[in-house]
Amino acid sequence: MAFHTHPLDRPVWNALTTRQAHLAQGDARALRFHPDYGLFAASIDGGNVLALIPSGGSVALVEAQDAPPPPCAAVMQHAILNQMIAAAITPRDATFEVVPLGDGDAAEMLALATLTEPGPFFPPHPSIGRFHRREAGRQAGGHGGRTDEAG
Repeated sequence: MAFHTHPLDRPVWNALTTRQAHLAQGDARALRFHPDYGLFAASIDGGNVLALIPSGGSVALVEAQDAPPPPCAAVMQHAILNQMIAAAITPRDATFEVVPLGDGDAAEMLALATLTEPGPFFPPHPSIGRFHRREAGRQAGGHGGRTDEAG
């Protein structure tokens, strides 16, 4: 299986082999986030990730191309992930304040993620990356760093 080479085509693999390697479990061919941080996993070539699935557990794959499930594993949910990239950004004054989030915001972040179901989401942790929100008296939206590119 040939994979795209742009870092955003393989966000989990690129995160776990660069900036978030300290959160990775696995080997040179297949990696996953430590279970305390999430379900995301990836392999170097779309190959077998079976060893990364805990007994009775699951992993989540985010790839530009579908890969067949490993033997003895089943697809429990399949969804399309639309990734949008801005070709250009026109600067303007913000109408809201962007505030970095910390440990004290974790419960509110988890509540919003649970409500909006953006994908597998565990309580945020500073080791994962930067999280920001638009302040509107409460968390109204957010941008996270779960799978930011290196750099």
